Amino acid sequence: MSERSDISWLEKAREEAKLMGYCIKSLKQELLHTKKELQEVKGREVKLLKKDRDGPPEINEQDLNFIANATNKELQHKRYM
Repeated sequence: MSERSDISWLEKAREEAKLMGYCIKSLKQELLHTKKELQEVKGREVKLLKKDRDGPPEINEQDLNFIANATNKELQHKRYM
């Protein structure tokens, strides 16, 4: 091999190494971003599961009276229309 072809080969190898380094850096950043998103999704899921475990919200007598009154008013309004 001549000296010129050795230099050309080395330059090509350096360029490829730079490109691979850039690709690896980009993939690492993407992986970190994806991990962060996954943690956020897991956090939301844990909150939802905890909420489901606590059961449905309690309805007291005051709430039932409010609903009944609203329903009666709505029915009366429809009758007179």
